[in-house]
Amino acid sequence: MPQPPRLTVLGSSEDPLASGADAGDASGAEVVIAICADETAFEPFADGPLPAIAWCAAGGRPRLGPRDRWVSAVAAPGAWRHLPLPVADDHFRERDGGVHWLGEPSERRAEYLARYPAPDGGAPVAVNLRDAEPARLEHRAAAALAAGLVLVSEPLERRRGLEPGLDYVEAEELDDLFAAVEAATRRPQAFERMRLRGRAKAESFRASTLTERAAADLLLELR
Repeated sequence: MPQPPRLTVLGSSEDPLASGADAGDASGAEVVIAICADETAFEPFADGPLPAIAWCAAGGRPRLGPRDRWVSAVAAPGAWRHLPLPVADDHFRERDGGVHWLGEPSERRAEYLARYPAPDGGAPVAVNLRDAEPARLEHRAAAALAAGLVLVSEPLERRRGLEPGLDYVEAEELDDLFAAVEAATRRPQAFERMRLRGRAKAESFRASTLTERAAADLLLELR
């Protein structure tokens, strides 16, 4: 069986590299993967001594060397691959019970909490409210599924293979979202199959799998 490629992964989905990031030490690696906030953060890695993958959360095409490739987490013309931001393997551990709010405090969350009481305890549930119109399948939602949480979310812009009603609960209005959160925390047995399906689907976001596959594809192209 072929050995997986030796990688150096710089940056993370939670803390992507910003402009001016240090290229770091990639000794012993075959491929560098730079998880970047946008195309400007890849500048120090372009046309370096090792082939590199610019895995960008946003932005347009970065400057690339002939052995470099661009992976975009958003729809962007000309990208070598369109793949979600990878979810670190450490996230694939079950979380404690209660409601887990995804993302930073927002006006949408304040609106929700002003209208409804927050459930106290209960089964583990993740609530994904949109920060903008519409909500995206941010890395945070995929990480919640990886942690074995029941995901309750406002409509997502891109589902990346996830099916509402089967892998997660989708709610159009705050009234529906509150009802879903209450039900999922109070009657976890009714959502167990959904929780397990969502956790299984999260494997497609696992960092080790995504990065190794992308690096292997790059090395294959360069042979």
